[in-house]
Amino acid sequence: MPYYWYLSTEDQKTFDKNWPGIVKRYADTTDQFAAQQAGRPKPTVYKLPDAPHYFYLNDQAFAVLKMREFLLARVGP
Repeated sequence: MPYYWYLSTEDQKTFDKNWPGIVKRYADTTDQFAAQQAGRPKPTVYKLPDAPHYFYLNDQAFAVLKMREFLLARVGP
């Protein structure tokens, strides 16, 4: 993480302690997504530089719809 070196020593220790769980969650989420998409065309994965999130694009129209809902603050429950 680019900001790691700006953390205090105590915050670095907390980060180091929690990092394996973060990596596991990311891997589990990726695996879960892949399992749900079995048999579908391989999605395009975009890395968003300096963004704390990611998205998988396998249905462009759906992705655009959800992005517009989010950006227009029309996201439902």
